[in-house]
Order: sequence, then structure tokens, then C-alpha cells
Amino acid sequence: MKFSIFLALLCGLSLAPRAEAQDTYRTYRNARFGTSVQYPANLLIPQPESKTRDGRKFLSRDGRIELTVSTTPPAARRAPK
Repeated sequence: MKFSIFLALLCGLSLAPRAEAQDTYRTYRNARFGTSVQYPANLLIPQPESKTRDGRKFLSRDGRIELTVSTTPPAARRAPK
């Protein structure tokens, strides 16, 4: 009886799906606009911030995934003519 329970437990563990690597999230903050976004750091590599400091691209190692985070200033608030 003990042997069959042990064998069943052992088989169950060996057939259980293996845990995948956990995603590690980091936060990108745009200081100019105060915007932030979390991205999976184990999948995406941050590229240099744009020259205008309004965003950043993130690329996967193989180049198949591209995430672009950008901001624009609010439109000038003018009364309609």
C-alpha cells in the first residue's frame, strides 16, 4: 500500500508541468512627462531614450518584439474661434 502511494506520487510529480521562468518586471519612468510603464525585463531590452526625451523603445533579443512607449504634451488649451 505504501509503495503504491509513493509510486503514484512520484509519477504525478514527474508528469506535472515544469514551472516556467518568472517574468521580471521593471518600471520605465519618463521624467519629462511623469509617465511610467512596467515591462518584462527578461523579454525586452530598453533602447536609449529619444533625443526629445518623450519616450523609449524596448526590443526583444531576437528583434521580433518591439514595444514603443511615447508621450506627447497636452494640446494647447485655446478657446475655439
